Amino acid sequence: MAFFKKYFLRIQHLFLIFGIIIGLFAQNIYDSYKTRMNVRSAYIEDTYFGKKVFKVDGKIWSTTSLPLNSLIEFENLESNIYNARKEFYEKTALLIALANENGKQNDYDSIKNFSDLLIISQVDEVEAKNYFDESVQKYGSAVFSGQTFSVIKNQLIQQLNAKKTSEKLKEKLKEFIAKERIEIFIDNSKQGVIDQDLSQYPSRGNLNSSITLAYIFDYENPKSFEMNKRMNEFVKRFSDRIKFVYVPITKSLNGMGSTFAKGAYCIQKLDNNAYFAYHNRIMEIPVEVLQANSEAELVKVVQSIHLLKPIFINCLKENKTKEYIHAMRNNFLNLQESFYLNRKLLHTNLKELEYTLKKKLY
Repeated sequence: MAFFKKYFLRIQHLFLIFGIIIGLFAQNIYDSYKTRMNVRSAYIEDTYFGKKVFKVDGKIWSTTSLPLNSLIEFENLESNIYNARKEFYEKTALLIALANENGKQNDYDSIKNFSDLLIISQVDEVEAKNYFDESVQKYGSAVFSGQTFSVIKNQLIQQLNAKKTSEKLKEKLKEFIAKERIEIFIDNSKQGVIDQDLSQYPSRGNLNSSITLAYIFDYENPKSFEMNKRMNEFVKRFSDRIKFVYVPITKSLNGMGSTFAKGAYCIQKLDNNAYFAYHNRIMEIPVEVLQANSEAELVKVVQSIHLLKPIFINCLKENKTKEYIHAMRNNFLNLQESFYLNRKLLHTNLKELEYTLKKKLY
């Protein structure tokens, strides 16, 4: 009996030690997860909720609350800064990699030009003349503003050498990146920005919120049906705190996407709730059924929600509706179908966004 008691106590001790180890391991995993999420949350807040930039007449303005035209100008500025920074990083990394390749690891500070590290054959007068003659033959004498070769010879040689050097450096950079000798660490701040008036599109949630989550989608794209499920989850969780905007676009002018985008435009004329009844019904139907005969399916969808009214039927036939579809397609052609937070393309996953929103809003 004493043996079993002693044996039982040892097992208890082992379970206790095992439990402590598991607890510490789980705590480390949780701490690591929370640290990563807090880092991503800080990025989301800075990028999508904006940084304070100035105060005017008592109101504080941020990088995301600027007037639309100023917001677009700011995004262009950010894009230019990103491009310049990326170019600088790549140039410097390539300079160091070439120095290492030439055995000059201890002499970085004395290196000024790529010509100290990389031999690039120079363009001579014969090569420049051939380029000049080929260009004139292909594009006409106006290509060089009517100037003769003798007049622009030196300038042309200089330009061709600069082009040749640039191409060689790009080739080496690509080579080093492929070999994993170079890796550039830079956040891609180049955002797709919605530069259109969103007030004309269906919306739900807190319509007075300063936070807007826009959902750009094409009914013709099967991916939109999966995206819609995620959008619905966010609507359920944050409908009291966020404004949700639905932007049905179409990449084609004659396909299923165009048909249902026209329907969305016309149904919204009835009222906002009518649109969501229409939208939800479409999302319940398998995409292959919708694609089979989109015109017939459009009528069925509207009939099923009891909204097949003369105003809707007439709207589908109007030239104004066709013009709207053309304009909308052109306006959103360069924006990808995705989620946009405060007009910016969302470059983060939805779990990270949800974590940030809960921290910020509750």
